[in-house]
Amino acid sequence: MPSPDGVQFVHEVYPLLLRDCGFPACHGAPERFLRVLGPGRVRETNDIELNDAPLLREVELSYARAVSMLATSDEPVDSLLLRKPLALAAGGQTHVGVDTFGQNLFRDRSDDDYQLLLAWALSHGEPPDADAVDRAFTDALAARELLEAAP
Repeated sequence: MPSPDGVQFVHEVYPLLLRDCGFPACHGAPERFLRVLGPGRVRETNDIELNDAPLLREVELSYARAVSMLATSDEPVDSLLLRKPLALAAGGQTHVGVDTFGQNLFRDRSDDDYQLLLAWALSHGEPPDADAVDRAFTDALAARELLEAAP
C-alpha cells in the first residue's frame, strides 16, 4: 500500500479535494468509495458545524480513501485517483464529475493541480497527524484574514 506524505496531503491535496470533490452529491456522499469530508462541505456527523475546523478523523478518512485510490495500480499515474479526474483524451478514465462545460477536472497531465496530486502520490511519509491538521487550519484562517483585510 502506498504511504504518501500526510503533511503534504493536509496542506495541498486535502484542500484541493475539498474544493473540487467534496460536494454532498459527489465525493461527500456516503456511497462513494473516495469520500472527502471537511469544512465547507460534508462533515462526519450532523453535530459538527459546517465551517468548524477539520477533525483529525475527517482528514484521516479522506487520506485513507485517497491512498486506497492510489493502490489500484503499481504506477501512480495509472491509479484511479489520477485517471478518473483526467480527460479521456489525455488518458483518463470515465468520470461523472465534470465542470459546467462538460470537461473533466484535468484537461491534461500538465494541469497544475494534476501535477500537485501526482507529486503527492509519488511522495513518502507518515499519515496526517493532529499537529499538521491544526497548523493547516490556522494557516488557512490567517490567509483568509489577510485577504479580507486587503484594500
